[in-house]
Amino acid sequence: MNRRTQLALAATACAALCLALSHSTAAGNRAPFVRSAAPDQTPLTDEQVHDLMVRTIANQHRDDAALDSFDRIEHRVSRANDSGGTVRDERTFRVVPTGSGTLRILLRQNGSPVPAALYQRQLRDWENILQVAVHPDDPREISVLAKQQKKRKERARFVDRVLTAFRITWVSREIRDGRTLEKLQLDPNPNYQPHDDPSDLLTHARATVWVDPEAAQLASVDATVIRAVNFGGGVLGKIYRGGTFHMEQAPVAPDIWEPSLYQYDISGRKFLFSFTMHEATSTTHYNFLGEPQKALEVAKDDLAHCCHLSADP
Repeated sequence: MNRRTQLALAATACAALCLALSHSTAAGNRAPFVRSAAPDQTPLTDEQVHDLMVRTIANQHRDDAALDSFDRIEHRVSRANDSGGTVRDERTFRVVPTGSGTLRILLRQNGSPVPAALYQRQLRDWENILQVAVHPDDPREISVLAKQQKKRKERARFVDRVLTAFRITWVSREIRDGRTLEKLQLDPNPNYQPHDDPSDLLTHARATVWVDPEAAQLASVDATVIRAVNFGGGVLGKIYRGGTFHMEQAPVAPDIWEPSLYQYDISGRKFLFSFTMHEATSTTHYNFLGEPQKALEVAKDDLAHCCHLSADP
C-alpha cells in the first residue's frame, strides 16, 4: 500500500464502507422513498443495527468490485491552507478501466483543456494497456492481476473489520434528497485486537455514517482523526489529530453505488517536513464498460475521434 493510500485510510477510517461520485442512473425497481419533514424516530435495536451493517458491508464489497469497470469523470480541487482557501491546483480527469485497475487521463488543468496531442497520447497509452489486458494468459497481465487481487483482498479485510473495530450505535433517522437514512455513530472499540495491517488505522478515527436501509448502501460518512497516526514509529511521518474526511455515495447502476464526493482536510509531517491536504474530488458521468474487450473498443473509437475533445466533458 503506497503512502498516499495510507494517509487516506487513516483520515477516513470507516470510509472503507464506501473509496468518491455519480448522478448518471438511479438503481431501478425500488419502491419510492417516504417523503416526510419528520421521519419516525423509533430507534433501531442493536441487532437491527448489526444486521444493517452486515448487509451494507456485503453490498460494499460488490460496489468495490464493480468500481474499476466504470469510465467516469473526476474533478479534483486542492486548496491552500489560508483563510480564503485559495485554489492551489484544479484538475479534471477521465478515469478509465484497464482490466487490472484504472488509468487517469488528464482533460483539464487549472481551467484550461489539455492539448489534443496530449489527450491522444494518453488514449494511446490506454489502448496499449488494454491490448495486453485482453490476453489473460500474457505474463504481464498475470502479474498485474495478481497485484490487483492482493489490493482487493486487503481492501476487503479493511471493510470487514469495521464491524469489530468500532462500536456502532443508532443516532437518528434523517431525510436527504428524498431518501430516508439511518444515522449511525462509529466509535473505536477498546476491545479491538490489532492485526498489524492497515485495518489498525480504523482505531484512530471516529465517524458518523448515513446508511440507506432500503438499499443497504452507505450514502455518506464524516470521519475525524481522534489520535495521531504514526508511520515508521513516527520517523517516516505522522498524521495529526483533528483531520477530517467527508464522503458521499450515490447509485450509478442497478444495485450499485459508487463515490460521488471525497473531501480531505488533514495535516501532518512527512519526515521533517509538514504538509496539509485540503482536497475535494467529485466524480460524475459513470459509464459501465465491463470487460477489457469492451473498453478496448471504446478506446479505439475515442482515438478515431480524439481531435474533437470537448473543453467541457
